[in-house]
Amino acid sequence: MKISEVMKKVVVAEGNIIVKEAAKIMSDKNISSLVIVDKKNEIIGIISENDITKHFGSGKKVKDIMSTNVCKIDCCERIDEATRLMKENNVSVLPVTQDEKLVGVTCAKDLIKHSDDLNEDFFFD
Repeated sequence: MKISEVMKKVVVAEGNIIVKEAAKIMSDKNISSLVIVDKKNEIIGIISENDITKHFGSGKKVKDIMSTNVCKIDCCERIDEATRLMKENNVSVLPVTQDEKLVGVTCAKDLIKHSDDLNEDFFFD
C-alpha cells in the first residue's frame, strides 16, 4: 500500500506565530503536529504536541522551538518505507511530498490502522 492511500490533509503554519497560536490551531484541528513552512510553502520545520507542552506560555515563536531536521516521504513510497523512516529517525509524523511539494502528512496511527499491509517485524524490532 502506498503512502498516498493513507496520508491525510496537512495543516501548515508559518514560523513567526507564537506557541500559543500553534496550540490553538492544533487543538481546533485535532492534530498532533504542525508542519512549518516558509513564504514559498517549503517545509522548514515541524512542531509536535511535546514541543507545545514544553514551551506553552513562553511567548516563544514556533521557529525558535521547531525541529528543523524534518524527515519526509514521497507519496509514491510504500507504507513499509514510512515505518522504516519513522523508526530510524525516531519520529511519529512524516510530511508527504510529491515532486518535492508538500501534499499531505502521515503518522504512526495511520500506519497502524493498516498494519495488515506492513511487514510484521515493524512491531517486534
